[in-house]
Parts: sequence; structure tokens; C-alpha cells
Amino acid sequence: GMKQQLVVWITGASSGMGRDLAKQYLQDGYQVVATARRHPLLEELSEHCQTEGQLLVAPADVSDEAAMNSVAQKIAQRYGRLDIVIAGAGYAVYGTFEELAVQDYRRQLEPNLFGVIVTLKAALPLLRQSHGQAAIIGSVSGHIGLPRRSAYAVSKFALRGLAESLRVEWEPY
Repeated sequence: GMKQQLVVWITGASSGMGRDLAKQYLQDGYQVVATARRHPLLEELSEHCQTEGQLLVAPADVSDEAAMNSVAQKIAQRYGRLDIVIAGAGYAVYGTFEELAVQDYRRQLEPNLFGVIVTLKAALPLLRQSHGQAAIIGSVSGHIGLPRRSAYAVSKFALRGLAESLRVEWEPY
């Protein structure tokens, strides 16, 4: 029979690198599951691609565990598999340390760090079955701290620690 199409789930698919990756994977013939909070931008992506069968638009907030688990369930029901997850959702909180409140740092970690953790947790059971791959979108700010970007840098440095730990932990899989 025909080789089953590979399925990739991308968060942050409404803009930036996530959106570019979604377009590229569609072009390469993958089934793409696109998740973001911003419905209109996702719809725009959907129209741009004009590949109904290839694209599943699944809006969700990455830090919402129930919503992300339900996207994973949808993927399992519709495709019966997941081969790649790309955790690309996030945004930047900018400001000097003095300007930013403690709450701003928490708000920055919610999507950029915990959103990635939630995404990987939701995808993991399916990835275990497919011996699939997980990718986290990092940043130069995960290596270098810059003025007015301390909150963003904190979130991206943390992601690098997560990625390095999981790379070793998940190597057998």
C-alpha cells in the first residue's frame, strides 16, 4: 500500500518561524497540524495553503494542558500517528529589570517555558509509538543575555537546559 503520510504538529504556527515551517512541511507533503492562539492568522495560513487534506488547524493556548491534550487526541483520532512535534510558540516581554514587575517574568515563562513543557507532554505518548522527533525553537537569547531582554533570556536559557536534558533522556527512543 501507499506509505502513510508523516504528521507534524507545530505550535506558534500563526507567525514567524512556526508559520514558515508549517508552509515548508506542507510543501514537502506532510500532514501539518497547526496550533496557535490567533485564529484569523491560522485561517490566513489555511487559505494560503489551499491544501484542505494536508492541514489541520487546531487553535489552542500552549500553556492550557486540557486544550493541548485534546489537540493530541484529535491528532490520534484523525491520523493515528504523530511523527514530529515542533514547539515554536512564544513571545517576547521586553523592558529593563526596573521597569518589569515580577509578574512580567512569570508571564514570560508561561508560554515560552511551560507552554513547551505542556506541548511535549501532550505529544509524547504519540511520539513514543512512532519513535518520532521533538524540536524546541530556541533563540540567540538562550545563549546571550541582552539589555531589556532579561525576561526573554531567562525563558530561552531555561529551554536550552530542558532540551539538553531531554536529548540525553530520550536518546534511546
